[in-house]
Amino acid sequence: MGSSEAGFGECAEFVLRDVYREQLKHPDTVTTHWPGLVFLTGSLAQLPGFPERIYTELRPLLPYGPIGDRLKVIVSDTPRLGAWYGARRLALDNRVDIYVTRQLYDECGSDYLVEHPIGNRSWRSPL
Repeated sequence: MGSSEAGFGECAEFVLRDVYREQLKHPDTVTTHWPGLVFLTGSLAQLPGFPERIYTELRPLLPYGPIGDRLKVIVSDTPRLGAWYGARRLALDNRVDIYVTRQLYDECGSDYLVEHPIGNRSWRSPL
């Protein structure tokens, strides 16, 4: 991202800027590809006021009007174990298109990330 001290707001802005660029290429997706739900998990999600802070940082980055107004920030019922439950569920899934196989590892190395619908796109760091 070009900064060693980027906070949540800066990271979200970086991602949403990419979403916006993609929408300029495909204007018919403008109402379907803006985030409407942010799901918080992990121990930090239990901090008082944390969901409100996330909402406050994200809302100005979204389009004005109904598209941005649908933003909701919710906290997992089990924030301390939510990530573990999600990883467990993913590990039990038989989909092979989301994993780095031995062949891919040998071909691409340890830094390779498989791009798939539930993951982030791979970016080369500007640093």
